[in-house]
Order: sequence, then structure tokens, then C-alpha cells
Amino acid sequence: MALRRTTLQIEVYSLGAIRLYREDLQAIAKAAAELGTLRIQADDFAGDDPDDFADLPEKITELRIAAEKADSRTKIVVELSSKNATVTVTEPDTLASGIRARMQEICHARLRPLRWRPSTIPTSGTTAKKPMAADRWVATGAVGGATATTIMAAAAVREGTQPPSTLASALDSAALRMLPLLSIAIILALVALVLSKSGAILINAYQSDRPTFWQRKRDDIVIAFVSFWLGGLLGWFVNQIS
Repeated sequence: MALRRTTLQIEVYSLGAIRLYREDLQAIAKAAAELGTLRIQADDFAGDDPDDFADLPEKITELRIAAEKADSRTKIVVELSSKNATVTVTEPDTLASGIRARMQEICHARLRPLRWRPSTIPTSGTTAKKPMAADRWVATGAVGGATATTIMAAAAVREGTQPPSTLASALDSAALRMLPLLSIAIILALVALVLSKSGAILINAYQSDRPTFWQRKRDDIVIAFVSFWLGGLLGWFVNQIS
């Protein structure tokens, strides 16, 4: 008697924190269609052709692109939202693995800067549980530590405002030493929160028609940054001469 697997082999791949435009969404849908019957679910709209994106609204909150191979259990599902960006391959074969790799290439070119890189989450069974990635644990720990430090620093500052006494003076001195740490804690918390976001930003418009904020304001930001530091240095030299 030939052996056969009783559970489905499922592989889940994180696509990272990405920003996708219409040309990217169409490319992903065309790649999925190579496997078999294509189904597109964009919020309350449904379609079955990559060209259907032209009729969808520009803002898409949740997108699901799925394709299933005929007479087989092999299928690919791409799930994109502000909290999630994954491609799931069920019963992968050579064709499905090649399509998945092509999708990853498309998304890799659209990774947002200063965000966590994608990771692979291979699983097996009828359902695929997606564990929290290590980078999420790091971000969560950073936020927790920064929050705790902020609370302690705030408590020290509050105690430092009590009526003068030997203990109050000591606490006041400690509070002053804690202020730099408080600032660092707030910065760490903000950075960790930003970096922990690994979902997808979906823009159903061509990239040439929707430049990013940095592309639009890059020159102004650089000029403002250089002017700020030059002004600061000039003021410092003037004070030194005076």
C-alpha cells in the first residue's frame, strides 16, 4: 500500500512592510493566474482578472488574491492589509514555488525603508498558525521597556516637586538625572512602534501618479535640515566671540 500524507503541507511567507501600486497588484494577480483559476477580493469588490484593478477604488483596505490549480490541492493565497502581508502556498509544487518566488521579488522591490525585513514561516497541517516573528518580540520588548522607564522617570519628576526636605532634594536631583533617560525612552518607544508595523500600504494607482511624501518634499527637508544646523553653528560661534 502506497503511503500518502493525511494533512496538507502549508507554507506561509511574510512579504514584509511594503507599499504596492496598481502595477504591482496587477503583476501579482497575473503571476497567481498562471497557477489556475484567479479570484480577487478587494474589500467589498470581487473580480477574476488582473485588469479589474482599473475599476477598483484607489484606496483598498484589505486585498486577497487567490488561485487554485485544477484537479489539485495546490493553491496560492496572497493576503494584504495594514496589519498583514503574506503569501500562503498549500501543497507547493515547482510551479507554485516559482510563482511565490516571483511575488516575493515584486514585493521586495517595494519594501518600505526602516522596516523589518520579511521572514519565512513554514508550517504544516490543515491550518497554518502564524507565530509572532522574532522582530515583533524585539519591538514589543522595546516598547514595554521604554514605557516602564517613562513611568519611573515621570514618578521621579513628580516626587521632585514635593515640599523641600532632605528626601525631596534627593529625589529632585534624581529627577534631573532621569530627564535625559525619559527623552531616550520616548524616542525608543516611537521608533519601536514604527518599525513593528509590517503590513501593506495599498495604492490602486500607478506609482508615477502618486509620488511618496519623501519624493515630493526631499529637497525641502534637506534644505531645512542644513539650514537648521548651519544656523545653530553660526549662533554658537557668535556667542563664543561675544
